[in-house]
Parts: sequence; structure tokens; C-alpha cells
Amino acid sequence: MHSPITSRIADLAKDHQPVIVTIDGRSGAGKTSLAGELATPDTLLIEVEMLAAGWHDLAGAVRRADRLIAQLRRGPAEVTWWDWHAGTWGETVMLIPRPIIMLVGCGSGQVRADLALWLEAPERVRKARAMARDADSWSDLWADWAAQEERLLGDVDARSHADIVIATGGDDHRISAAE
Repeated sequence: MHSPITSRIADLAKDHQPVIVTIDGRSGAGKTSLAGELATPDTLLIEVEMLAAGWHDLAGAVRRADRLIAQLRRGPAEVTWWDWHAGTWGETVMLIPRPIIMLVGCGSGQVRADLALWLEAPERVRKARAMARDADSWSDLWADWAAQEERLLGDVDARSHADIVIATGGDDHRISAAE
């Protein structure tokens, strides 16, 4: 389904490893779904949100993700994940780089990557997807999270820096490559 993207990743992996792929976009754009479709056994998948210290730390999560990816470029890296259920920092684990490292989440486009993807969909579509996915945990925090996304995009326009932009608002995915 995403053969142009998987082909591009495979071509990059021939030149060097690890290949860093970022999948950015606002909440509900389809980032996690696309990552699941693209990931292979050779992929280390990292969610930006697992590096956020709660609902009001998206920018902090992006900074931590940037440092983590820089470490993984050089070799193994320790990371402590946020435990969303306990509301505190949880387990510290050692990550071993794989040939492909995929960083997924709003703000990931601020991290230096070999291939940067941007996903977009209309707000009504994104909100409906997000609420269907996990409305109980954050429906009243949607506006706060969206404001954090807006601030991040104000700092760095990840869409304009993306190598590939994918519109996910309909039944089909429209893919366009940046010139």
C-alpha cells in the first residue's frame, strides 16, 4: 500500500544504518496506524508521547526524543518511558538500534531524520479518530494538546520540511513528495 515509502526506506538503508524516519502530524492524523503498516522486524518504533511527562509536556517530549535519537545514531541508549497509567516516570530500558528507527508523534519532524513524513487530515476527522481511540482518557484535554501542537508547529513548520506529505482525511491516502 505504501510501496513508494517502503521503497524509499529500503533505498536509504542500503546507504547507511540506522535510517531515521519521522512520522509527524497532529493528533488523529493516522501516524501510529501508518507506522504500524511500515514497520518491519528491522524497525525500532518510538512514540514521542512515551517521552512526555504527562499531558502538558509535548515540547519536553520532543527535546527528549531528539536527544534519544542522537544517542541511538551512535549505539545503544537508555531511556525512561512515561507511565501514563501511574502518571509518573516508569521503567528504564536499554534500546538497541535496529536498521530502521521510526520516531512517531507530533513534533517528531523537529528531529533530524533521513526521511520525514507529514500526515494531515481535517480537524473534525482527526478529533473523531482520536476520540474513538481513547476518549475516556483525554477528551477534555483535546484543546490543551492541540495548543501544544500549534506551538510546536509555530517553532518549526514540520509540514514544509517533510520529504513526503500524506493526506489521510478520506478513504484513500494522497501522497505527495516534496520537491
